[in-house]
Amino acid sequence: MDQAEKEQRAAQELLTYVTYQLEKKVKKESIAKYVAKKTKVEIDEAMRYVEETEKSIIAYKETKEYKLEMLKGGKKLITGGILWTVGGIVATVVSYSAAASNSGGGTYYLFWGAVIFGLYDLFRGIAQKKKYLRMLREEYPGEFE
Repeated sequence: MDQAEKEQRAAQELLTYVTYQLEKKVKKESIAKYVAKKTKVEIDEAMRYVEETEKSIIAYKETKEYKLEMLKGGKKLITGGILWTVGGIVATVVSYSAAASNSGGGTYYLFWGAVIFGLYDLFRGIAQKKKYLRMLREEYPGEFE
């Protein structure tokens, strides 16, 4: 890896770090201190970098591309939620059936964690899908019917 590739990678890692910290609602001053230390620039310049990154994130969240990605993410959550819920129920039924088939009874397992986790993701996905589908329909009438 040559020097230009190393610098490009370092810049991308810094951008990823700043974006992640902003999404976690970390104070901009704390992020700027880290950027200043990491890049050996003045704190004012680091703060400008953090603020410009924040503006870019806000602008990106207004784009059709972002909303489509969030819509797709909602669909993935729904699919995963269904799979976890059904998997937990099936595993519980299989476990119960195996225990019930023993003449003296037996132990069976309730896979309630998988069911709860699945339902949580399912409902989160439905809410996310509805939110972004509504936004897309409002902004692009007729395109998302």
